[in-house]
Amino acid sequence: MKHSLNMPYRETENYPGMFADYQQATDGRYIKYSDHMYQPIVDYGFSGKVFVMVDSGTASAAVWLARVLAEQGAVTIGTETGGGFYGTNALKFNIIKLGETGLQLRMPLFWTAFAQSSILDNPQHRGLIPACERNRTLEDKLYGTDSILDFTLDLIANPPPEPEPESRVAKSTGFFISAIILLVGVLCLVLVIIKHKPTSA
Repeated sequence: MKHSLNMPYRETENYPGMFADYQQATDGRYIKYSDHMYQPIVDYGFSGKVFVMVDSGTASAAVWLARVLAEQGAVTIGTETGGGFYGTNALKFNIIKLGETGLQLRMPLFWTAFAQSSILDNPQHRGLIPACERNRTLEDKLYGTDSILDFTLDLIANPPPEPEPESRVAKSTGFFISAIILLVGVLCLVLVIIKHKPTSA
C-alpha cells in the first residue's frame, strides 16, 4: 500500500484503526455482522402505493433501498440496476494514486451481503430486475424527453387493479383434485404389485 492516499503502509501491522470495529476471521478476512432492527415511526407512515424508478445508475445503498421497498409492495420501474441485488462492494475504500499518471483508483475493500430477500425470482449475480422493465427510447435521447417518467406518472394516475386473492373454494378444489390423483396412483401401484406377485405352488 505504498501508493495509498488513505491507508498508511506498515511492514508489521495490519492497517491499525482501519478495521477496529471488525472481527478478524481465522482465514484472514475482516467481518462485521449486524442484526439491528429499526422500528418505523408510525406517525410518519405512508399507506399509499409506492413507485420506485431505477436504472443502471442505481447502485450501492440505493439498490438496497429499492429492494426493501419492493419487498414491501412498491412497484419498481426502469432498467436493471448497476448495483447488485444480493450485495455490494462498499463501506471502506483504499484510494491508490498511480505513480506514472497520477490517476486515483478508489478500490472497495469489503463485500456487503444483503439479508435474505422475499423476492425469489431475481437472478443471481445480477442487479435488481424491475417489475416493470422500461428502456429509454431514441426520442428521449434526441428530444430530451423522459418516456420512463411519463410511464410512471401514467401508472400512478391509472394504477392496475390489484389481483384478487385465490378463494377458499378454489384452494379446496385444487386440494381435492390432487388427493384423487394421488389415490388413483396408489391403487394402480397396488394392482401392479398384485398382478406380478408370484403364486405359491
